Amino acid sequence: MNMRKIIILFFIVGFAYSINGTIVFYDGTTLDGEITAADTNSVLIIPNGLVLPEEIPVPDIESLILENGITMVDNGVAKNSYQDGKFAAVKERRPEPEFEEEEEFEYFEFTNLDYFSFNGFGGLPIYYRSSLFVDSDGNQDSEGNIPEAMPNLGGGFSLPYFPIGPINVSLGGRLFTMGFNTNYGSTENPEKIKAITLAGIMNVDLQPIFTFLGEELHVGVEGGLTYAIGWQEDYAGGIGVIAGGNLDYWFTNLPIAIRFFGHGYMIRQPNDSYTGFGNIGAALIVVLKRGE
Repeated sequence: MNMRKIIILFFIVGFAYSINGTIVFYDGTTLDGEITAADTNSVLIIPNGLVLPEEIPVPDIESLILENGITMVDNGVAKNSYQDGKFAAVKERRPEPEFEEEEEFEYFEFTNLDYFSFNGFGGLPIYYRSSLFVDSDGNQDSEGNIPEAMPNLGGGFSLPYFPIGPINVSLGGRLFTMGFNTNYGSTENPEKIKAITLAGIMNVDLQPIFTFLGEELHVGVEGGLTYAIGWQEDYAGGIGVIAGGNLDYWFTNLPIAIRFFGHGYMIRQPNDSYTGFGNIGAALIVVLKRGE
């Protein structure tokens, strides 16, 4: 008895909230009946001539339009829902666009070391090999007088640095004065060391190792070969060697730097033997890059 009442109640409610509509399937067939409920998953329809509702999956329906003109389903997608006599628009879930995995690009910020640079410098000898000392008569004497040195003035250039392992390396050139006003010959045949010197230099920047010093301070070493050409004196000159270290301070947002250096030189003496000296000095470096 109770089951019979439930069935009767179901039919009463179903018919009370039903509305006519036509389902069109993808094969072109149609199904007319009373729509009792519809959601995003299925549609309940009581086909004409039947008394029990059928559940039709929404994806199987090409279209469902009610007699009042409301489109419930279009191309397998629910547009509206219907429950207990109330309609509600279905919010479409737009699929999120599928992005292909973006290629990873490594962006490089160019620094002053990535450009050509010119420099002007001045240095003063502070260390001399004993073979440069002479006595009061002009003879070589390790306990003699300190030679009268000329300042080392000149300029040079550096190519852009390039990384090699943990360091940055640059090649460059240099032109500077070098000499001593001390006479290394006799009174009748004076011999002095005076020359314009050419140098090929390899600069090594160690900042990638000493990063704790910050971006502005750069510690470096350098070395190369020199060729001295006699100047104002009968000095044969010749091939020599240069080696040393430097400490650079690069100004932030400015294409300039100040360099403090210490160099050691091996040079040829007038008697064709080799000697050496060391100097300290400072340089101003100017980077050749377009201003921002």
